[in-house]
This record gives sequence, C-alpha cells and structure tokens, in this order.
Amino acid sequence: MVFMKALLVFFIFSNNLFALDSRIQELMNSPTRPTIADLKRVFNPWPSENPFGPNLVPTPVEREFENLADTIVNFERLFPKAIYLVLGRDSAGFGDYIDAFYTKIGQPGRVKRVDFSRDTVEKSKDHDIVDYFKGLGLDLDKLESAPSFVLLDGTYYATSSQLGQILKIIYSAYQARGGDRKAIFKKFRGISLYAGISVPMSKIENPGAAFDAMAEKLEPFERPADILSVPKGISNFSDGLEWNYSFGILERDETGTVFVPPSRPHIDHKKMLILSHLFEVIEWAENSDFTTRVKALAKFHDVDIDIKDSCGEALAG
Repeated sequence: MVFMKALLVFFIFSNNLFALDSRIQELMNSPTRPTIADLKRVFNPWPSENPFGPNLVPTPVEREFENLADTIVNFERLFPKAIYLVLGRDSAGFGDYIDAFYTKIGQPGRVKRVDFSRDTVEKSKDHDIVDYFKGLGLDLDKLESAPSFVLLDGTYYATSSQLGQILKIIYSAYQARGGDRKAIFKKFRGISLYAGISVPMSKIENPGAAFDAMAEKLEPFERPADILSVPKGISNFSDGLEWNYSFGILERDETGTVFVPPSRPHIDHKKMLILSHLFEVIEWAENSDFTTRVKALAKFHDVDIDIKDSCGEALAG
C-alpha cells in the first residue's frame, strides 16, 4: 500500500518533470540501476534540492547506522583495501550506501555491482562466470597482483544459493589451474548481509590464521566453509527497489567481453523513486556525521581506513 501511494505521488510529480531536465532523462534511460558515480557525473554542480522529488523510501534508524559503521570497520580490518562486489538486485541498496561512503572519503571504485539473477548463475557457463569476474579485476592467472574481493549478498548459504555457487566456481577454477586454495580463499570471499548466519566478522581475531584454517575445510568445494556474516543487522539498508525485473544468461560481445543482458527496466515512476532515494543517500554521505563516526571507531580498533575528502585531503578529527 505504501509503495502504491509512493508511485501515485511520483506519477503526479514527474509527468511534467521529465520534459524539463535532460539530465533526469539521461538517468531514466539507463538500462540498469544508476550508480552513485552516475548521479554525481550527471548532476555537476550538485543541486541544492532533490531534483527527483520527495524521497519516499524509509531511512534506516540511528541504531542501524551504528551497525553499518561497525560493519565497514570490520570490512577494513579483515579485508583492507578490498573491492566490494554487491550481488544481485536485492543487495543493490546496501551497495549504494557503502559506495556513497567510500566516494565521500576519496576512495571511489571500492564498490561494484554484480548484476546476476538466478538464471545468470545456474545457466551460464562456468568459464564465462570466471571471465566476468576477470573483467572486474579478479584474474586467476595473476592472482598475486589482483586486489582482494568480497562478494556481498543477503543469503542463508543454502548449497544452491547464488553466492555459494559463484564461490565454488571461482575456487574450483583456481584449483584446476594448480593454485593454492588458501591463496584464493584470501583473495575472494563471500559475506552474508544477514547477521549471525555463520561466523560474525567481529569474532575473527587473527584473520591470517583463521582464514588458513577455513581454507582447509574447502575440499571438495561443495559448500564454502565457515562463511562470514556481518556483525549486526543492516538488512534495512537494502531498499528492495529493483530497476530491472531480472538479469539473463551471460553473453559475449564481438570483442569476446562477457556481459550480463538485463531485462527491461521497471516503469518510469518506480525509477524516479529509486533516483530520488539515491540522491538522498549521497546527501547523507556528504552531510551527516557518519564519516566522523567511522573514523573514531576505526581508531578505537586500530584499523587504517585512510579517510580523505573527495579532493584527496585527509579529514581532520
């Protein structure tokens, strides 16, 4: 009911708005959900008011922002400088929040989307999935020089889960190359966005030794061992708003590059709702005290996050 009322408000608000601003239309024409970088690129200089109308998506409460700060510090403690890959449509909202945060502190590109649906994982060829992640920077033939990657999803880790299947495919492909499973386990990990599903990140005191012990349990890769989960609840950061109905089986273009074919986007008024929410997420990252809170928490736990502003200057505090 709330969602239908929101769509009605946007129907009234946006009918005249579409024709007024080509920047809005550019974002509306995106085949997939626009990113934080997309909005900041299109709206430069940044507007003083939300150009997409009122944000009707509920904002997480204060306690949930505290949990998010705790999660980010644990991310950096266990996987410093890692690239965070947000899996599927359901996790995109969470990805927007951490993407906005990392962009704010001068680290754009730390968050990327993996636009997979169940058919993408179950019906695509394994080597296409491996090559897709290679395109994101995870080159199994040059693992030592690759950054670390953390694949994030709201999952209960059933054997057939998308996250579990992807981890198994990547781990098995590296082992088939003669690689050390401990090495791939440290470079490519999965984390559930549901708190308490397996091993909370905050319980890992010695990451090196703990990950080596977990890697020993991986054979024969039927199910990833001791998958980690976030320390506290952050599920409300996933807004549940989907730009696309689904994503298809992986394909290759004329150059051989692997890509995910999206389904048609949702109706325009739902897209406006998402864009309005994305605007407010950026506003939150730029104007709230969240960055200061993360910096203080990182200092308390002796974690280096290298917080800078968008111009590359170290933030005081």
